[in-house]
Amino acid sequence: MPQIVATRSVGRAAVSVISEGAEPGSLAKLAGVEPAAVRAAVPEATADGDIVFAFTVTLVRLGGAAILVDAGVGEPTGRLSRATWTPGLAAGLASLGLGIADVTHVVLTHAHWDHVDGALVERDARRVPRFPNARYLIGRADLDVGRAGTHPHNLCTPDLEALEAAGVLDLVDGDHAVVPGATMLDAPGETPGHHCLLVESDGESFIHLGDLYHHPAELAQRWTQVGTDAEQVFASRARILREALRRGATVVATHTPPPSWSRVVETPDGLRVVPAG
Repeated sequence: MPQIVATRSVGRAAVSVISEGAEPGSLAKLAGVEPAAVRAAVPEATADGDIVFAFTVTLVRLGGAAILVDAGVGEPTGRLSRATWTPGLAAGLASLGLGIADVTHVVLTHAHWDHVDGALVERDARRVPRFPNARYLIGRADLDVGRAGTHPHNLCTPDLEALEAAGVLDLVDGDHAVVPGATMLDAPGETPGHHCLLVESDGESFIHLGDLYHHPAELAQRWTQVGTDAEQVFASRARILREALRRGATVVATHTPPPSWSRVVETPDGLRVVPAG
C-alpha cells in the first residue's frame, strides 16, 4: 500500500493526514450488534459485519509548532509490525520536509494501542520516547483509570508511565490550550480521558475527532464501542459535532479511509458526517 499524505490549509495552519494503513475489522463486534444490522447500515460491510478500518495520524503545523495528533501504530521494529502497511509515519513526515525530531507536541486523543504505540520506540531493550523534542499530552483520566484497573479496555498504562518517567508527559484536565490556535477539547466516552483537537486560524477551523466514532454509521445508529460509557459518548458527539457545524469546520476521524476530510451536516435525524470533497 503506497504512502498517503494529504494536506489542507486551515487559515495559516497546514493540516496533513498521514495514512499508516488499513485492515478489515468487525464493526459488529466493536459495537456489540448483529452482523445483519451492520450490513443494513453499511452496504459495503461483509456478511460477518466486517469493514475496512483505516489507521491515520494527523500533523498540524501552526506558527512554530508541529503538532502530531496521535502517535499511530509504531515502527516496524516495535511491538507491532502494522506500520509496514505503508512506508510509515517517519516517511510521511519526510515527504513534508520534516523529521521525527521536528515534532514539538504529540496530542494523544486517548490511550488505545493504535493511538499510543508509536509514542515510544525500543532502544537497548527499553521503551523510550520516539519524538525527542516533543511534549506529549493526554487526558489525565486515561492514566488514572488505567492505573486503577477499572476500565474494560487496555489503556496502555505502561506506555504512559514510561513517558511520565521520561519527564515528557503532560496530563490534561478539561479543555486545554496546546499552543495559540490549537486546543484540546474534552470529549470523554471512548475512554474517560478522550479529547479532540480544535485548530483555529484566520477565521477557519479544523477539528480532529479522534475516535468520536469509528465509522459514520455509528452516528445514525447510535452505536458505541462495547465497554464505553454510552451516555458520555453521545454527549461528547453532540458537543463536538455541534461545534464543528457552527464553525463550518473541516473534520477528520482517525479511522476514516483517505481522503479523510469530512464536514458535519444537520439532517432531520440529527448531526451526520459526510465527505468534505
